[in-house]
Amino acid sequence: MARFTYIPNRVIDSNGISDGANIYFYQVGTTTPVSIFSDAALTTPASNPYPVAVGAIVPALYYAETDIRVKIIDDGGNTVSDDDPYERPITQTELISTATAKGAGLVGFSHAATYAVSTVGAKLKAIVSITDAPYNAVAGDTGDQTSAIQAAVDAVNTAGGGTVIIPPGTYRIITAIVLYSNITVLKYGTIHMVNTTTLNAFQAVGTAGAILSNIHILGGKITGDATFAAGVPSVTNGSAINFQFVSDSTVVGVKITGFADNGTAFANGDNNLVLGCNVDQCGQNIAFYASTRDTYDNKAIGNTITACGKFNALHSEGNASGGTKKNYGIVFANNVIDDPYGLGINVENSPEAVVSGNRVRDAGPGTAANLIHGIILFGSPNSSVTGNVSTSNDGYGIVIGAGSSETAVSGNSTLGNTVGSIIVTDGNGTTTGVAATNNIAMGINSLAEGDVAVAGNYSFLNRTKNFKFSNVAVSDASTLDWYEEGSFTPVAQGVSAAGAGTYTLQIGRFTRIGNTVHFSANLGWSAHTGTGDLQVSGLPYAASANVVQPVTCWGNALAVPAGQILQATIPASGSLVNIQTYADTTGVAAALAIDTVVDAFYISGVYRV
Repeated sequence: MARFTYIPNRVIDSNGISDGANIYFYQVGTTTPVSIFSDAALTTPASNPYPVAVGAIVPALYYAETDIRVKIIDDGGNTVSDDDPYERPITQTELISTATAKGAGLVGFSHAATYAVSTVGAKLKAIVSITDAPYNAVAGDTGDQTSAIQAAVDAVNTAGGGTVIIPPGTYRIITAIVLYSNITVLKYGTIHMVNTTTLNAFQAVGTAGAILSNIHILGGKITGDATFAAGVPSVTNGSAINFQFVSDSTVVGVKITGFADNGTAFANGDNNLVLGCNVDQCGQNIAFYASTRDTYDNKAIGNTITACGKFNALHSEGNASGGTKKNYGIVFANNVIDDPYGLGINVENSPEAVVSGNRVRDAGPGTAANLIHGIILFGSPNSSVTGNVSTSNDGYGIVIGAGSSETAVSGNSTLGNTVGSIIVTDGNGTTTGVAATNNIAMGINSLAEGDVAVAGNYSFLNRTKNFKFSNVAVSDASTLDWYEEGSFTPVAQGVSAAGAGTYTLQIGRFTRIGNTVHFSANLGWSAHTGTGDLQVSGLPYAASANVVQPVTCWGNALAVPAGQILQATIPASGSLVNIQTYADTTGVAAALAIDTVVDAFYISGVYRV
């Protein structure tokens, strides 16, 4: 038995069809009538076509369980609809039924049923809870629930992928839960790994020829039993999450604590993300490695990382385990790091790295001398370290090491670090083209925080006066001895009589970098008493001896003779500019007399002091 329910597809009033109509019931694809009944038992025939008066409600009509064609024609002879075949809606009774294929068999709530591949039921069957039969995991941090959880994961994997739900509660495991491609673990509860000496809580292991992908661990907690003494864990292996040869996967919003090796570790995979996690009391909290293949575009964003007990809070390592591969394009952004035993952020053999917006504090003491800094890069060229706050660390705030050429260090704040603020150190001459701009570096420590220790061949510029390079002359050619920004007052004067002007414009600006001064001067005057050749004095520093240095000038309403071109020079040892003209045909120079009125006169250039 099937039921016909009329759902109007035209204008209706509060009573029903606004125009009279006839409803025809045919076999599919024909005009051959089928039998229609007014009762569900199919015993009382109804007319076909079925007439519907103006404003009438169409009653329930029934027909044998088969596909039919339904055509509705109004009293004016117009076709209202022609459904061939007619697709009837599912009734509420059918939807909740456990006895028909349109109930549990359609939506797949019953695990006992068998479903065709790619049906809705097959898809929803892949959403399983570890506490449901036949898995029957038990919360309460009691017994070994490893087999139950693994069975649920295996069932979802067999179904082609899906979601494993871990309900609220604590579930104890003693061996690793193995994950596969296209698996999502949705955790509301806690996984408690009691054997963290050598084992991981969750692991997924692909191969170079068969990379796993689309594995996601979302929410909940993973706790281990690793113990710590004097900052060093008592065991040396075991991670909460260990993914090898896994790409396009995520760990999001997970609280992890008490694992001796890593909180999360990704090796030899691409485009993986650790987002919004809280990782505490692990040997090395979040790590990405490249050992047997180059890796690309892994990210750790917005995590809170505290008290890692053995090495580093955030770690990116190419050439891992003595390999030759690189970890390209790592992104460490907007993480909060407190009290790591080793480095706050370590970027090692990872070109094109982005380290941005992180806050790092209290890194160190570390058992090795280099495990005390807030942020360190080495072997990582074409990278950027921007907008970080690195404070109160046992070493430097930021270290740019060997092999990290073309790296930008910008907008960072490095305050109160024990050894120094920012250092570019390169013992083998492989770091060039480092530029540090607009950083804030101040405080008190053994190297006078704010000074930058420099070694190697690189370009180092900074526009903030909080960044002192050196206040005394030094012999090291790569050390910047002088950086200054300021203003001066340019003055127009005559050679014969300097005179005085009534100025409408009188502005001078300069920047000194080492022994080079960049300057510009803008002048205008409505009256002047000077006589003789025009000069502009007031340059901030005297030029070097024995060299006449040309600069650029331009004037409006200057009395420049026809066929003459303006030129300007700074005489040797002078702090003024001589204004002259020269003939564009002969190149012969001549002095230019000062005018009593000049609307605008501009000079700019570079000279050595």
